[in-house]
Amino acid sequence: MFTHIFYFRIDLKKQHLDLDISIPKLNIQGKYEVSGNVLVLAINGKGDANLTIDSINLKIGLDWEDKQKKGNLHSHITGYKVDFTVARLYIYFDNLFNGDKLLGENMNTFLNENWEAVLTDFRPAIGQTVGETVKLILNNIFEIIPFDMLFPEK
Repeated sequence: MFTHIFYFRIDLKKQHLDLDISIPKLNIQGKYEVSGNVLVLAINGKGDANLTIDSINLKIGLDWEDKQKKGNLHSHITGYKVDFTVARLYIYFDNLFNGDKLLGENMNTFLNENWEAVLTDFRPAIGQTVGETVKLILNNIFEIIPFDMLFPEK
């Protein structure tokens, strides 16, 4: 399973990059804290979260600015916009309802059975997570490699 880049367009004058990527499987793990409603059901808890996305297609737009560092010109991502579609989302929240196993498992089952509706609520957070990850990776590369080495004039 490989990530595929379908579209790559860079505008050096506008300092903007457009990228379309397909990732067969994306796994997001982290901590969560929730108190409120998902669809029509009350939900609360705090603990580990695991989101697995099958076939995510991303459209990413990135803006950057150039900065001088030790006599070299380096780029730095300043903003991004992410849009995406997915084939399937799998959700697991540990420790829902203060560790009540029955309520927690039933809620996780409900979330997975209604993943498309739940995705509407999660869309901004997933987009932000992906955008911040791409921003971090590129900024780490741009920190090391000067702009003129990445984009030589000739």
